[in-house]
Amino acid sequence: MESQSEGWSIERVRVHIDEHLPVANLLGLEIKALSPSSCDVVIINPPSLLRPGGSIAGPALFAAADIGNYAIILAARGDPSAVTIDTAIHFLRPAMTSPMLARTTPARLGRRLAIMETVIFDETEPERLLARATSTWAFS
Repeated sequence: MESQSEGWSIERVRVHIDEHLPVANLLGLEIKALSPSSCDVVIINPPSLLRPGGSIAGPALFAAADIGNYAIILAARGDPSAVTIDTAIHFLRPAMTSPMLARTTPARLGRRLAIMETVIFDETEPERLLARATSTWAFS
């Protein structure tokens, strides 16, 4: 088991996600910035993710929020075995443009649980939210 005594760097988190969650690359997700208190995941929409009408499929937005949550847990606690126990996502408008940004912040990092909040928006219009997610994670 990997050390949980300290948080991980952005480089270590990227390598871990590449090795253990390759779906992030398939979905066009990339961690742009990371600290124990914030994570920005860029969403570049590969053509395979476009729904009829040109919007980006919801599962890609969900995955961006989930990757952001996991990255913060790794940066803050270094716990690769943490798991999602609940997530709710609200799609506020169609995600039509790229690149988009999923910005995650911890609402609470407790001893056993983390509560995370993610907002997803077009990078050129951060005031126009596309989706909002809240998640609860359990530490191992």
